[in-house]
Amino acid sequence: MQSHSFRPVITRFKRVAAGALALLCVSCSSSPAMAAELYTPDGFAKQIDTYKDLALSASDAIRNKSWDGNVSVASSLGTVENTIDWSGAYVCFWYDYGWSSYSQVSVKSDGSFSFIVPSGKQVVAFELNLSNRNLPSVGKYKFTFDFASVASVEYKNIDLQMYWRSSNQAQKSYVGSINKNFYRQSSGDVFGSFNLDLKSNIHLFKMNYILSDPVSSGGAVGGKFSYNFDGISSSSSTNVSSPGVAPSDTDIQSGIASTTSQIASSVNDVYDSIHDLMQHISNQLAALWDQIYNYCHVPTYNKLQEILLSIQNISMGSDLQKIADQISNSTTEQTNDLISNANSNQEKTDQAIQKHGNFIIEGLKSLFIPSDEYFNAKFSDLNEFFKDRFGFLYTPIDLLVRFVNLIYGASNTFDGIPFPELSWDGHVLLAAQTVKFDILDIAAFKQVQKYLYFLTDVMMIGALVSLIHRKFEEVMQN
Repeated sequence: MQSHSFRPVITRFKRVAAGALALLCVSCSSSPAMAAELYTPDGFAKQIDTYKDLALSASDAIRNKSWDGNVSVASSLGTVENTIDWSGAYVCFWYDYGWSSYSQVSVKSDGSFSFIVPSGKQVVAFELNLSNRNLPSVGKYKFTFDFASVASVEYKNIDLQMYWRSSNQAQKSYVGSINKNFYRQSSGDVFGSFNLDLKSNIHLFKMNYILSDPVSSGGAVGGKFSYNFDGISSSSSTNVSSPGVAPSDTDIQSGIASTTSQIASSVNDVYDSIHDLMQHISNQLAALWDQIYNYCHVPTYNKLQEILLSIQNISMGSDLQKIADQISNSTTEQTNDLISNANSNQEKTDQAIQKHGNFIIEGLKSLFIPSDEYFNAKFSDLNEFFKDRFGFLYTPIDLLVRFVNLIYGASNTFDGIPFPELSWDGHVLLAAQTVKFDILDIAAFKQVQKYLYFLTDVMMIGALVSLIHRKFEEVMQN
């Protein structure tokens, strides 16, 4: 932050610079050749003194030229650490108080902008526009704002506008002037702060800087914004509250919509799985009948063709006994082949039916019976879900879960308690050893152990019955 002793000097410098700029604009407006020398063929200003560039041109040639490389833009009122991303933000320049005619330029990543008033126009106000992507999350904030102007101007008012929008609901808005007690201005610079209650679904945030005297054609409007949203307690009082519903209402509506969508998606997934399974079963059955046809009908047909061919090859002049033997041998051979093929086909058919039956059963089981690791994974996900959201409040439950897991994973064997080596100055005082409780292996102790287990069970059961009795009395009395 600059010292207060330098504020008059900075103010006089800005006024002198603005006056020199105006004189240069008037004196050089009739020298187009001199102005042309200041620009490259693509119409952008060369990197020379910025104020000279502005003075020698009143056209739109340098409207989008950045001033940051040549002029250090710093507020004379204060320093604000900017906390927002300026992506997508833009500034509107209004030409009349009817708010019907305007131009706009984008805000650069560092919060700066520049604009030259076009010929025949005058700027009466400029308006910074922010979307919900530029704003912080829902909550209460100390909102500090700073604008460092490159020109010496004065503001009549600074208006704040916020617009709330949600699906299937009418748009709500807040429009009002910022209390002048919340900010101060000097030679175009503005610095101020107030407490702001920012609710959900704010899709547009505007700050309108209304000028006391318009900036005429050829004049420069520009500078650098710095906005800071510092979170405060939810119980803190606020000066300005944005429109909209309470965050909890919006969250509930959003949660219901999200849950409904998830249910619909899950039902569709189950339907698609059943459809795919039935289609696969149908394809497998079709393949099964094709296999049965190929295993049974085709070999039989081929053997019959061989029998017919053998009969045709028999010579009519041959011995009848030879013919009979040939027919008998051929028939026997073909019969044996048919029997063998039938047995083989029956075995293959049984295997195919069993395979498809197992496939159908396993497919149906996979739809309704979860895997062995399903509940373990689901419990781990729930544990991590609550741990992330409750923070240290979840620590007792987390310790209980860890303790149960240690008991569940404990070994049934006892190897003793290991003690490390104890030494001093190179001398071993106590060697490393493992201490076992041999008494635990004595038969008499094991008998005592059984009695202790029985007594402990009786006490725990009695305590449980007592608790049930007390809770029953509490329920009946209330």
